[in-house]
Amino acid sequence: MTRRILIAVTSHDKKGATTGEPTGAYLPEITHPLEVFTKAGFAVDFVSVKGGRVPLDGVDRKDPVNAPFLDDVSAVDRLHASAAPGDVDAGKYAAIFF
Repeated sequence: MTRRILIAVTSHDKKGATTGEPTGAYLPEITHPLEVFTKAGFAVDFVSVKGGRVPLDGVDRKDPVNAPFLDDVSAVDRLHASAAPGDVDAGKYAAIFF
């Protein structure tokens, strides 16, 4: 059985209630741990507050870990199909990364 890690990310897409400034999950805080976990043999799933599409911040293609992730359509699709917390069976995971 493949060991799994769950990465928890935000669904929040605006800074503050009235600023209108965009924000989201800081991409390097997803891609860098994801790379370490997958190289260690873990399968990785994503959970976000609302489930579904994850707003992103810190999207920098110059980052050598971000770029391959962004180019991998299936990886980006998996992130944007994040589970909602109520749909997660925590017992399936060796760890949850916040």
